[in-house]
Amino acid sequence: MASTVSLENLIRKLRKKLRQIENLERLNRPLLEEEIIKVQSKFALRDELKANLEALHQLEKVTEADGEESEENDDFPAAEEDVDVEDDGEYNENSVAVGAEDPSDRGDAEVSSLPSLPSLPSGKVEVSSGKPDEVVVSGSKKGEEAKAKPAKLSLARAPCRVTSLDGHSDLVTSLAVVGGKVISASRDTTLRCWDIATGKEEKIFGGHTETVTCVIVLDKLFSRSVADTSLSSEDHLIVSGSFDSSYKLWSLNSGQMVKSVYTFNPVTCIHFSEAQAMLITGSDGGKLELWDLASGSNLWSNIVHRGSVTGVKVVEKTVFSSSADGVLKVHHVADDRKLSCVFESENLKSASGRQMNVRHVRCLEYGPKGLFYGDDSRNIKIVDWRKGIANKVPNHGSSFTSIDAICCHDDYLVSSSYDLDNGLGYINVRSSRTLEYLATIDDRETERIVCLAISKLPSGNFYVVSGGMELKVWEVGNKGGQWRTTSLIEDADFVKLLHKGSLSRTAIDSETDVSDEEEDDDDEDDDGDDASVEESDEDPEKKESGQAASWMSWCAVL
Repeated sequence: MASTVSLENLIRKLRKKLRQIENLERLNRPLLEEEIIKVQSKFALRDELKANLEALHQLEKVTEADGEESEENDDFPAAEEDVDVEDDGEYNENSVAVGAEDPSDRGDAEVSSLPSLPSLPSGKVEVSSGKPDEVVVSGSKKGEEAKAKPAKLSLARAPCRVTSLDGHSDLVTSLAVVGGKVISASRDTTLRCWDIATGKEEKIFGGHTETVTCVIVLDKLFSRSVADTSLSSEDHLIVSGSFDSSYKLWSLNSGQMVKSVYTFNPVTCIHFSEAQAMLITGSDGGKLELWDLASGSNLWSNIVHRGSVTGVKVVEKTVFSSSADGVLKVHHVADDRKLSCVFESENLKSASGRQMNVRHVRCLEYGPKGLFYGDDSRNIKIVDWRKGIANKVPNHGSSFTSIDAICCHDDYLVSSSYDLDNGLGYINVRSSRTLEYLATIDDRETERIVCLAISKLPSGNFYVVSGGMELKVWEVGNKGGQWRTTSLIEDADFVKLLHKGSLSRTAIDSETDVSDEEEDDDDEDDDGDDASVEESDEDPEKKESGQAASWMSWCAVL
């Protein structure tokens, strides 16, 4: 029988190869023949990995049975496994029935149902940095005293209705929600508009010639000012960026292109600054550029990152940017609308004073607690750039994962998590104000999630839209509410929200993750830190449900 050490080393090598394959699948170019062969070995590698993980588990059980005493942690009893919160009622298409059992009698995973969220102005693309809105808890035993306290959010008893929006032929790369509509951008070179109430595709925006990497929707007031009088007072401007080195403006109501601006660089991300009335674009070559949307003129351009720009956020006169080189930068917007760098994260430290590992930054977001980013590790980082410190909250139970999307809206922070071992993704939900872990949304069959959007419904429910090789709507039901999204689709699925015990604890550093240097060589042993095999949060049923299909598919533009 193989030793524990040899199995751990083999598992580490298999995970390293899977990481390489995932990086190949995310490239914005057709793969070479040898790269395609490598990608096609993914399923066999996952089968081998699963067999070795099971063998390691059995070996550890035998070792324990032979008399080795395992240490018990009294602080976290029996919390390693996910908890499916059971519901006493039945799901149906028109209502949400939730049992009335007192959640306090059912352990840590049982908590109260979700209160309604305060509304945001429709169509805003700026992220507010103001104080959290007050949430009043109705029916509180403490009466008026409760009005001064924010409501305790909880999702563990809420059911979730899952529907798929079918239309794109390739990876969905970016999402925007406005009113009752969802705008999706894709590697198939199109944008599409969906009615969230019916699940129907309303419009296809065709004009880009390569991957559409990003999309935002402007407020009505700014849409009119940018497009002059060509838009109605009820119309919105959609702004999209693409690898075809252009950004384009579209009318939401008509679906027509209003303007196209050539940028000379592949556009990877965009953000509109209402305070400065300008568009900020990030490029594949590490360049940030400022644009006057009304005229299409370039206001400022400079290479600020060594790698591709992976995220841009603007708060008043501060611009945050992230890159594939693992560095975050903070820029000040001067009165002449030029950027000056005031911070970069190369010397960023954790709250304990340790130097932060530099990894490919996958996503960037700004919320009530500050600047968030996700990378190829288990933890979401929250950066206090003025102090040069980053705090962490867990997003996965193992180091072999990626955080590809983070989205903040009102009381909620949603993030994607990806399990490298089985190729499946899921969504974690936290309070944006306290970062308390609330629940996990998971149907055990969704592939990698690379973009997210979230919005509230008048019913008190809220929904999350996820994009990857699948475009899905996840409506989380509030007690007594009615299903509002994709209500005309009869084949919707229902899932029960999970509670993952490890996500409620203090974050653990991802020291065992595979570094970029290690990925360069998948045949030789590494002399660095040991990649110990860590226990995953995944439900066993998810492991048995099979592996996700490859999400590498390239469209032909005719």
